[in-house]
Amino acid sequence: MLIKKRNDARYCYDVPAYNRFFPYLMPRRCDSCAFYEIEVDVTETVKFVREWNKEHEELPTRLSSVLLVAMMRMIATRPKLNRFIANKLTWQRNEISLLSVVKREISEKSTESSMPIIFSPLVPFEESIKIVEDYIKGIKEAGGGSEDTKADQMIEGLFKFCPSWLIKGFIRCLLRSDQKGHGVLKSWRNTDGLHTSMVVSQISSIGMKNARLFHHLYEWGTTSIFCVLEEKKRIEMVGENGEKLPPKYMMSFAFTVDERICDGYYFVKSINLFADLLKHPERLLVPLTEADIPHFMTRAEYKAEQKAKKKALKEQKKALKAKARAAKTQK
Repeated sequence: MLIKKRNDARYCYDVPAYNRFFPYLMPRRCDSCAFYEIEVDVTETVKFVREWNKEHEELPTRLSSVLLVAMMRMIATRPKLNRFIANKLTWQRNEISLLSVVKREISEKSTESSMPIIFSPLVPFEESIKIVEDYIKGIKEAGGGSEDTKADQMIEGLFKFCPSWLIKGFIRCLLRSDQKGHGVLKSWRNTDGLHTSMVVSQISSIGMKNARLFHHLYEWGTTSIFCVLEEKKRIEMVGENGEKLPPKYMMSFAFTVDERICDGYYFVKSINLFADLLKHPERLLVPLTEADIPHFMTRAEYKAEQKAKKKALKEQKKALKAKARAAKTQK
């Protein structure tokens, strides 16, 4: 019997019957990776950040923070992006969370952040920015050296005191627990960062420039989307008469997606929405309402829908039989 309860998500009843086969045809995330890349004009977003910092000296922000808030807005209004596959079933995550992978400093000894950022979709833009800025500030203040996180300390202790066979058994139990619907401990999810809606990696933070990179998905955890942010590019613009125009800024976003959570059309429309937010960042200042977030189908609603479909099909068959009898009578 398939368990349809988890401590971190709700079972999705609105998955089409055909799509329910996908986890059986492609049981692993690495079997179902789809790759999307989009290049976006972020000139207006750069201007927005500059104007914001002039008007809000008490709460300055940066381009990367606005990008993360725009991603949160995309996930909130396109909730199928916030799904994952576990135990061959589709689940809707209870919260919107991002893991922003950034090196504390560009050095081999520097560690990376692994704590997720948890968003509430209905909070104002100012509060979302504060959440991200406090997160980044916490990373910077943690130091650029080799200071260990809780995850580092736990793993170090595991390898120091446990034999390999015990580690294998421990990991196997964790994977089984997570896949079979029990979920992992909340404290562990908050530590490892791979139970988030999306993982965002900024390759400029590791000193990589002029490179196109897609990241793989992990079998461990529940993250179904990985996004790599490439470095912002400044493009000098010249008018028809040779006059110098304001520069344009472009950024590329490389997405790796578990295609079992939604179809390609849904995802393309979602990243187009994300691109549109970056071209019109002032829309982020308008907070979302409950009406802006699509409704999640409950079990009762699913049963009612299935009952209505069966009733409609039965009536359709009855009408066809009546039509056939009428045709015979006329003959």
